[in-house]
Amino acid sequence: MVAEFGIATGMGNAHYSPDGYHHGGLTEEEQARAIIRMFEAMQREGYSGGIIFEWMDEWAKKTWTTEPYMVPYDRQILWHNAIDPEQNYGILAYEAVKPSRSGATSVGKALVRQMDVRSDASFLHIDITLDRPLDLGREQLLIGIDTLYRDRGEIRYTPELDHTAPSGMEYVVVLDSFESSRLLALKEANYTTYRFSTSPILKSDGLFEPVLKLINKERKLLDGTVIRPRYEDASILRFGSLEGNTNHWKMEGDTLSVRIPWTRINVSDVSSAQVLDDERTYYSDPLRDHIATTTTDGLVVSVVVVDTVGQTVIDAPKAATLVLPGWNQPVYQQRMKASYDLLKAYFAKERADD
Repeated sequence: MVAEFGIATGMGNAHYSPDGYHHGGLTEEEQARAIIRMFEAMQREGYSGGIIFEWMDEWAKKTWTTEPYMVPYDRQILWHNAIDPEQNYGILAYEAVKPSRSGATSVGKALVRQMDVRSDASFLHIDITLDRPLDLGREQLLIGIDTLYRDRGEIRYTPELDHTAPSGMEYVVVLDSFESSRLLALKEANYTTYRFSTSPILKSDGLFEPVLKLINKERKLLDGTVIRPRYEDASILRFGSLEGNTNHWKMEGDTLSVRIPWTRINVSDVSSAQVLDDERTYYSDPLRDHIATTTTDGLVVSVVVVDTVGQTVIDAPKAATLVLPGWNQPVYQQRMKASYDLLKAYFAKERADD
């Protein structure tokens, strides 16, 4: 009897498996296929059965790639870490509820008609209404995120673009294609390189870097063979349906929606508006509750639409500042993942065949 067998969905992978059984980052359909594959392997080996892990998502869980960055740790049960595989093993999803009302709004008069910014227990949500659909072949949309200290950070979105943000940014979202859109971090705010603050001054060079998280450490076998380390490309923003915790953005007609999981932008506890703010030198993932934090007075979100041919600004409406409301009781809902129906059909057929 196998006491536990299962695999996690979500936006984060904590360990790469050459056999495909990665520690997280799978779609709900991939979750079902992997569970069925495990079950059939157990059948071939003559096992009496097994128990699928887990029936429901567990927000109280953690793993080595996320635990140091949920600060204070005793409040991590009050929000959902969408990149933590241990929190996303369930067949029954426990999900945050996106607020119906905007937390901060910017109204424009040109291409960008309106930008609404919201927060829930899982994501920073940015919804942009355009005058017409975005032409990703000739245009790109840049979103700047300033998480702390308005007088520190980076004010240029890219080195080439002659346009500045209203305050110092720590992160830039680049939407330029369905395949290569990405989240980039200021060097001083890139938690995957163990930097947890922001630039000490306002910078104007437009340099942001990829977010690449170590998930498989380098190893050496007894025969001397070196297995190279592996990194998760956490900059990738996946396009598609925003049901579940797989994709980051979608575009339907003249409406564009983006959601960013909190840990990727150094928000360590959205329920109390805590952001990582520690200028000490680190060389690896710190211990639990070791990183210093500060209470942010809000997230400044700005948007720029750029003509990619001439690197000229098409539109740049006023920024919006989202004050994180905080809570001691999260709002959530239940949903059967797509894996549920696939597993239900599979085991019904297994029973019928018996």
